[in-house]
Amino acid sequence: MQQYIEIGKIVNTHGVWGAVKVEPWCDSPEILSKMKKIYFPPVSKGGEFREVKVLKGSIQKDRVLLTLEGTETVEQAVLLKNKIIYAHRNDIPIEE
Repeated sequence: MQQYIEIGKIVNTHGVWGAVKVEPWCDSPEILSKMKKIYFPPVSKGGEFREVKVLKGSIQKDRVLLTLEGTETVEQAVLLKNKIIYAHRNDIPIEE
């Protein structure tokens, strides 16, 4: 069983303070908007997933806006465009 699950793709920036716009791949955008942390895949084989704290999440139409720790400018956010984001399986709320 995989520990990390694909939950969306960063499709654009939002504003000038480094927020990103995410296409959610979850059952609902609410799940993604309430995540406390996300993960980026390893850059090399055998590497570790990189954890990033979510400072703020909200829903805008069919997209999710996320403010991520360490991404404070639009220039930093542009570098994340088209990246797939992941969640740890234990971080996703599952109904009984």
